[in-house]
Amino acid sequence: MTTNTTITPELLDQLLANYKKPEDLTGDDGLFKQLKKALLEAYHGRAENPSDPAVLLKLVSQVGLDVQRAKEILDSEEFALQVRESEQFYQQAGIHSVPAVIINDKHLISGGQPVELFEQALRKIAAS
Repeated sequence: MTTNTTITPELLDQLLANYKKPEDLTGDDGLFKQLKKALLEAYHGRAENPSDPAVLLKLVSQVGLDVQRAKEILDSEEFALQVRESEQFYQQAGIHSVPAVIINDKHLISGGQPVELFEQALRKIAAS
């Protein structure tokens, strides 16, 4: 079984593949939001490791996603290349921590910054 899993948009897309209606995925009670909240609560609230397959599968089940499909994904290398490419892209962009905001795929604002910094950066980008 995989021991270190990075949550990527591609992985979430596959976990959510059986839920086609937009209202199932988005909105206040959407599955995407529920899974994200469950991941954050597990990590920050209970000090659980969301890269632990047992924890991840528990959370997938908790929000009502297809646990068998999630297990198949975790047990395979199906998304390994996409995950590694995403990791490499963001590391090369200088992202080594969160929060990190990328604007127009080329401007990085790293770390928790005050609103004034974002306003200044957006004005500078818009003027260029």
